[in-house]
Amino acid sequence: MSDVSVDTFDTEANKRRTEYRDTILFMLNAMNVNFILLGVQDQTSKAPLPHNQLRVASGHILSAIATGKTISALLDPLSICSKDALPLARTFYECLLNASFVLSDSALAVRATKYTIYKLFKNQNQFFNLGGQKGVVKSDFGLTKDNRLVAEALSVFGEKAGGGVRPCFTEGRSEKIAEIEKISIGAAILFQGVEHMSWDLASEIAHGSHFGFEVTQSDLSGFGPFFGPEEIGASATYAMICSVDAYLRVLRSVVGDIGVMQELAEACILFFQEEAPELAERLERLKPS
Repeated sequence: MSDVSVDTFDTEANKRRTEYRDTILFMLNAMNVNFILLGVQDQTSKAPLPHNQLRVASGHILSAIATGKTISALLDPLSICSKDALPLARTFYECLLNASFVLSDSALAVRATKYTIYKLFKNQNQFFNLGGQKGVVKSDFGLTKDNRLVAEALSVFGEKAGGGVRPCFTEGRSEKIAEIEKISIGAAILFQGVEHMSWDLASEIAHGSHFGFEVTQSDLSGFGPFFGPEEIGASATYAMICSVDAYLRVLRSVVGDIGVMQELAEACILFFQEEAPELAERLERLKPS
């Protein structure tokens, strides 16, 4: 079968980042397994958090790990495909931001769980208007208003004017960070730092704009791309590891040390000591908050 091939290359700096990134993902997964196992203790009322809160937060981390693996595949080795690591790094960040937000209040986990039922119920009938033709696309999930779970979800989210679907949370990212700050100032600072990374370019890439092409792949200036594969790899990796460090601070504040948490925190700091010594020094000052 025919296949499109792309030229690949690598650098020593990217190899180091790849080793750190993959190691930190491995340790994050190990820690998340320990976190999930805490939920088993809920049966005897010994768990530090409600089972629902553990389940929702750990689910966000599982999603982040899967996204992180995809990012690593795009960055090891480097190629023109590496550009897509940047929008995925934003997805990774938002997974960890949402996990941290849910850990700030158990009621948020209940809301997230009910939202799943609510949205599935609302999306069973999709109305369309195409070329003057109107109709409904139906999906049978077997959910009716008589179902207890559906009734509970509708009591929380209600009906939206025009038949649309309400969002799970009304808080935007800045409001979520503000809530996280109540638990860990250090985590809030780290998340806010990630917010100021290359998200404008990430959005351009995600939306397939010409700007995204020119900046990441074109030789418009005669000096190569303005933001080439290695720069994207560095930015994506920084965003990922800052996000992991922030989440660790929240989790430690809520449940204490579990699994390889301390080793994972040290790995994050070690990465920045090699990549950005000044930032590492500032992060050390934030410990353990």
